[in-house]
Amino acid sequence: MAALRRSWLLVNALKNKHALHLREISSTQSLLAGAYHPDWKPGDYPQTQKEHEEAAKKYNLLPEDYRPLPDDGYGAGDYPALPNIGEEQKSPWTDWDDPRMRRNWGDPVHIDFDILVPDRADPAKRYRYPLWSMYAMFLFVYSMFFFTWLLSMRYPKVMPMMDKVYPYEEYKVRTAWAEGGVIIPPTNKRLKHYTFEPLD
Repeated sequence: MAALRRSWLLVNALKNKHALHLREISSTQSLLAGAYHPDWKPGDYPQTQKEHEEAAKKYNLLPEDYRPLPDDGYGAGDYPALPNIGEEQKSPWTDWDDPRMRRNWGDPVHIDFDILVPDRADPAKRYRYPLWSMYAMFLFVYSMFFFTWLLSMRYPKVMPMMDKVYPYEEYKVRTAWAEGGVIIPPTNKRLKHYTFEPLD
């Protein structure tokens, strides 16, 4: 909402040149385009040794430690390829300038910094068990579930039941209609589902 208000003020100020002078708003193209500081923008990919050293100095790295990201067309330029070390892997007892982020003033930020924060992925984390062991345990447990389910498919899951019996024919018709059966005109005839006669 605040950004919308600021843009509305800027549009109104540009319409009125007198307001530009009163509010001291610059009308230069670079400021109106977003005021992106040139020092924050990565430069071109270093081609020579001199450009390599200048880029290392720009990011507060030693020339022998500086290695730019590969020039694969994503626009990283001379940004350094830093190791994949998250905040959790850095020592909490070091006297950091920013203890929460565990970084010092002027340290270059990893290009995937938004992923390497503690509540997200940590590529340098060492797990209790090796990866192949975790996969093996996962496959073993779920294969046991699968084979148990497969074995249970051969046997009925419910006790077999007889058909429902009703005292009058009209209830039977209503049930057949509710289940999508054919509607037969009901009668008041009482249905008999038993007999006292001997089977012989």
